[in-house]
Amino acid sequence: EGFGCKSVNACNLLVYGAGQVIPSSFKTLKPNLMYSLLVSLSSTVQYGRAILVMDKNFCTDIAGNSYTRMPNSSVYVHIDVSM
Repeated sequence: EGFGCKSVNACNLLVYGAGQVIPSSFKTLKPNLMYSLLVSLSSTVQYGRAILVMDKNFCTDIAGNSYTRMPNSSVYVHIDVSM
């Protein structure tokens, strides 16, 4: 129920640039409301950009119906530089 990655090896969040989604890191923080997912950025690239894109069927239910994002909803991206 709610959003999830298809498996520990695949997720419908795409990264364009020097990075990749880590599907096994997916966690439900608050069911149907808040999730956490790690994106690994390449340590060999000193500058550039990574574009996160939701795949076509990223926010759909089991029947394939699209979820409607409410006007007061938010999307947060947290960048943590850990070495």
